[in-house]
Formats: sequence, C-alpha cells, structure tokens
Amino acid sequence: MIGSGMMTAAKIDAYSRDIDRTLLHENLKLTPAQRLEKFVSFSRFIRNCDARVKKRDAAPARTSIRGERAVREALASPGK
Repeated sequence: MIGSGMMTAAKIDAYSRDIDRTLLHENLKLTPAQRLEKFVSFSRFIRNCDARVKKRDAAPARTSIRGERAVREALASPGK
C-alpha cells in the first residue's frame, strides 16, 4: 500500500508507464556480483566527474581572446 489507499492496477500502470523495462530485464540477467561490479564502476565514474568539476571550479577563470575583444567592444560602444 502507498499512502492510505490500495494500489490499483490503474495506479500501477500509471507509475510504471515511464519505466524502461528493457533496462530492468538486462540488469536482472546479471549475477549479483556482476551488478555490484557495475555499481562500483558507476560510483568510480561519478567520483571522477565530481573531482573534475571541483578541479575546474578551483582553477582561475580563463577568457579567450575573442571573449576579451567582445567585452572591450561592448564597453567601448555603450550606445548600441
């Protein structure tokens, strides 16, 4: 049961409409050890992404020459 009402077939269909069942079936074909290995690999990927974002955010901001030129031109002609 969810909430105070029973789950009806219509509610179950509504909730499961957007679920990719092929992905569920593919994961269920794996052994528990393979699923764990897949999860560990995904966790490593997320940690790597997080480290790259932190490294990028910690680095000083860089602007391209083209970007600097555009800023100078915009400041030089405020009437546009």
